[in-house]
Amino acid sequence: MTRVHFYEFDGGLEAALALSCRLAAKAHAQGLDTLVHCADPAALERLDLLLWAQPASSFLPHGQVPNPRCPITLGGGDPGHHHGLLINLAPVAPGWFSRFERLAEFVHGDDPGHRAQMRERFRFYRDRGYDTRHSKLDAQTLAA
Repeated sequence: MTRVHFYEFDGGLEAALALSCRLAAKAHAQGLDTLVHCADPAALERLDLLLWAQPASSFLPHGQVPNPRCPITLGGGDPGHHHGLLINLAPVAPGWFSRFERLAEFVHGDDPGHRAQMRERFRFYRDRGYDTRHSKLDAQTLAA
């Protein structure tokens, strides 16, 4: 069953993209394939650039078209071969999230509407028996 981890932090899209890079790098080191689910083309382009530079000492193989030989995919469509980590940057969870071992959801910024939506999403997962976890990250942790 999918393990769902909510990451709460201050900041907007840039902080979410930076955290996405860190989580994708960690999953890659553990041998998990990763899909970063996002329908915003500009955010995907920014994430693509960040992945080229993160981490500075190595390369994270990634692309925008699902390919079994490419462990990190950026996109907003069907997950293809992926089943390891789903990083959800979309406003709603995709219907196929349960195909993944792990799901990362982000709670960020001051928008009360976004926070309420994420609390509802947390209850949705928890009430259906998913293993739900929550971590509150401070600025120092995000920068590390």
